[in-house]
Amino acid sequence: MRILLQFPEGLKQKALEYAQKYQDEGHQIYLSSSKSFGGCDVAFEEARAISADKIIHFGHAEFPLHPTFKRYNIPVEYVEYHIDLNDRFIDSIVEYAKKYDKVALGTVVQHIHQFNDIKKRIESVGVEVFTSKGPKCAYEGQTLGCDPYAVISLENKVDAVIFISGGKFHYLALHKILDPLSIPIINANPYSEEIKDVSDEIKKYIKRRKGIIVKASEGKIFGILVSTRAGQFAPEVAEKIKETLLSKNKKAFILVSRSIDPEALQDFNVFDAYINTACPRIADDWESIGKPVVNTNEINLLLELI
Repeated sequence: MRILLQFPEGLKQKALEYAQKYQDEGHQIYLSSSKSFGGCDVAFEEARAISADKIIHFGHAEFPLHPTFKRYNIPVEYVEYHIDLNDRFIDSIVEYAKKYDKVALGTVVQHIHQFNDIKKRIESVGVEVFTSKGPKCAYEGQTLGCDPYAVISLENKVDAVIFISGGKFHYLALHKILDPLSIPIINANPYSEEIKDVSDEIKKYIKRRKGIIVKASEGKIFGILVSTRAGQFAPEVAEKIKETLLSKNKKAFILVSRSIDPEALQDFNVFDAYINTACPRIADDWESIGKPVVNTNEINLLLELI
């Protein structure tokens, strides 16, 4: 079988180990060297170019079937990558949870295999734990940067959120379209083993995003970014946004590429702002792009200001 292996940046150092394993089993193996940004970002184009029989996508949980996935008709196997939390750190999470009567619990796929155990250990000290599942997520309690529903949907049922993740990308997404939650959001970082209230940090992030949207509203010419990455491809959304901007006497043009490259966008030097229909993480790179970037879930806030 001809198989394309795809890895996120943090796992590419393990690529040869897996490639050798599958080659020893008699398969013909290719490695995708493109960046991979999530379970939505499956390397169909590379797989089709080499006539692959299958894609094995490492590091992420299965992503709900996107309409674009059907177009390629190439099977995808997801192989998750799990990172264990040590007992000492879990004990620290449980101890912190005792400050509250009711908590919402969430995490990312790297730690989802211990999620139920952590939930039970918190409940064992008398704290009621609530969980939910987002529409783009494979598991109860899992969140994505583009789908924080599993946590934010529980706001009115709990006294606080306890969220387990490293880095900032996922917990900065824990808001209701730039409306902060009314309860504390506690992030438990398994790498630094620090547990802290990040509510103020999220509010500052929201304030920055709103400032960027205000700046974008002053623009006259908008570039609408469309990525051809399979799970992010949204040309119909881009067309609707273009029509709306034109109706408000703005100029708008759709830009299509696989990767949103800040340097390539700078070369245009004609757009006042961009609307991003791909991964929301792109908007956080607006300074390197050099112009305000507004995500599609923020478009209504932008239109109110135009």
